[in-house]
Amino acid sequence: MVYAPNSDHYLYALDTAGNLEWKFEGVGPNWTKPLADENMVYLASMDHNFYAFDKEFSHNDLVNAEDGSKTLLPNAKWSIDLGMAVVADPVFNDGVMYVVTIEGRLFAIDVESEKDKGTTFTVSIPLLEENEIENAGNRLKGEHTERRILYIDNNIHFSRTVSLALERLGYNVGMVTSLADMKSYMNSEERIDTVFMRCAFDEREKEKILQMITEKKNIFRIILITVPGISTYKQVLELRRDKITILNEPVTLKDILNSL
Repeated sequence: MVYAPNSDHYLYALDTAGNLEWKFEGVGPNWTKPLADENMVYLASMDHNFYAFDKEFSHNDLVNAEDGSKTLLPNAKWSIDLGMAVVADPVFNDGVMYVVTIEGRLFAIDVESEKDKGTTFTVSIPLLEENEIENAGNRLKGEHTERRILYIDNNIHFSRTVSLALERLGYNVGMVTSLADMKSYMNSEERIDTVFMRCAFDEREKEKILQMITEKKNIFRIILITVPGISTYKQVLELRRDKITILNEPVTLKDILNSL
C-alpha cells in the first residue's frame, strides 16, 4: 500500500497498481510524510492533529465520497490535537513518535502501548531559543547547578526524552523506570539532590519508591509531576512539604528549569 499526503487536505491510500483504496479528509493541508509500523499508519497534519489509521480496514468502514465512490474513510482510529501545525516529518523510534510543531514544541507520543485504546500519552518540551540556551548555561555555573537530578518515571520513552533534554543543558541526570531500578540506584550510593517523579506507578511500587525518597535526608527538592487520574502522593506531601513542588502534566522543559 502507498500512502500519499496532499495539500488538498486528503491522505490517499493506493494499492501498488495506483488504484485508490481509501482516502481520509482532514481540515488542513498535509505536508509531512506518513510513517507506519506493523499495524498502523500515522500522519502529522497542518490541521494541528496527529492521526493514527488501522492498516487492516474493511470496505464496510468506507462511506461515499463526493464523486459517489465508496472510498472515503470517515474517521481515523484515534487522533491527538497538538495545538499547532506540523510541517516537518516526524521521527519514529522504538515505539515512540517524535513530532515537532511549527512553534518548536516537541511531542513524544507513545503509540505502541496505546494503539489499541485510541488514546496516547504525550510529553511536550519546547525547543529553547539561542538566548534561552545561553541563560540556561549561565544558570549551570551557579551554586545550585551541581545538584544531581534523579528522574523517576515508569514510561522509559518519556524518561529518555526528559533526561536527554536536561543533559543537553549540562545537568547531571540519573534515570529510574522501575522499583528494581530504584533499589539498584539507592544501593549504589549515588548522591541525589533533586528528585523528579512522574506520578504513574502502581500503588505497591509507588509506596516503596516514596519510602526510599523520604528516607533520603539530603534531598534538596522533590518535584512531583501529576498525571490525570493519579492521586498525589500524600506520604511525601506530609513528610517533606517544605521541599515539594507540584507540576501538572503536560510539563515543559521551561517548567522543569523554573522549578530547580
